[in-house]
Amino acid sequence: MKKTFFYTSLILFLGFISCDNEEARTALGITISASDFSTEINENPEDATILGTITAFASDGSEITYEIDSEAETPAGALSIDSNTGELSVLDSSLFEYDDYQEINATVNAVSGVLIKSIFVNITLVEVLDADSDYDALVSILENNEETTLDWDIETDISTWTGVTVTDDRVTGLDVSNANLSVLPTDIYKLAEITSINLNSNSLTEIPDDIASLENLTFLDISSNSIESSLSNTICEAISFDGVNFIKDETAVCSE
Repeated sequence: MKKTFFYTSLILFLGFISCDNEEARTALGITISASDFSTEINENPEDATILGTITAFASDGSEITYEIDSEAETPAGALSIDSNTGELSVLDSSLFEYDDYQEINATVNAVSGVLIKSIFVNITLVEVLDADSDYDALVSILENNEETTLDWDIETDISTWTGVTVTDDRVTGLDVSNANLSVLPTDIYKLAEITSINLNSNSLTEIPDDIASLENLTFLDISSNSIESSLSNTICEAISFDGVNFIKDETAVCSE
């Protein structure tokens, strides 16, 4: 009788733990472990570009499948994942445009039966600065200065624009002195290959910190403008003390 009771109890217990339900597996301490995923990628990759592999483990060694939570993906439809291997890839490359999104975020669910582990995914986009970026930066100067005397024709090659020096398809020099400019747009940072900028004799009231990111800059003239406030430390530290020939008005001082 005791043996019968024992075997009956054992069968019931084995049936209990064999059931693929949250209560049974949780009661046995079964868990899914995984780390969040992050990486960087240049903007405008090709479709199906591999971003990496998400890996999760169930403590009882059971199989894991992967799925993207469609309600937690921004922008929606950007990513694809192999349900068996966890390999993450680009689904829609048009959503990997830096001007539209600087990062892609999503939640991937690692699933084992009814156990689910949510994994946060962050893809940081790196802006690619090229000849098109140079064009965008110069057009931004036109768009932000309606009264400018610049005669640039945006339908022509920028190498023909007055005051623009182009070397190997990249803008390396910009002389927009006496051009009636009142705004220097933040897009100036896109001129990544530029070495010389002449902004002399305009009506600029401030210089954006973005100009300090121009690593190849060796000459900058901002004299004869209307800059009455202190220049930021970002500009002063990156330009004044980094071998740049920096010409400015006495009123455009570096803040302490």
